[in-house]
Amino acid sequence: MQLEASPVEPATAQLSCYLTNLAALYAVDPRLAAKLDALPFARVPALEATRDGHLTVRLSADDGKPLYAHSRYRPIEEARTLVEAQAQRRVDSDQPADDLENPCFLVAGLGLGYHVTELERRFTTSLIDRSRR
Repeated sequence: MQLEASPVEPATAQLSCYLTNLAALYAVDPRLAAKLDALPFARVPALEATRDGHLTVRLSADDGKPLYAHSRYRPIEEARTLVEAQAQRRVDSDQPADDLENPCFLVAGLGLGYHVTELERRFTTSLIDRSRR
């Protein structure tokens, strides 16, 4: 994923991103991809341009107010700050040095993946287990 991409029109980006991801999902899990493909496109959460020209996901809270998966201003900076804070917590901990060189993160929710991309950029070891078990 290229995070430093130039700004794009949200509606075009949303459809393009959705179709690209759906095609990738069909390659690894056709049953799940077919279930998602059967959903009306209108049910896919809306993407909105951020102030720095990237994208965020707009969701709705139970009360109808908007919730955003990422910063509405600078989502890449937000991801970097999050990852750096986690890295600093590890440095400040009493973990053995070899544990600091072999980080393990549990990611619960991907959003647009800014934080996952930043984790992979920040740490040299592979962080994504792509194996199928």
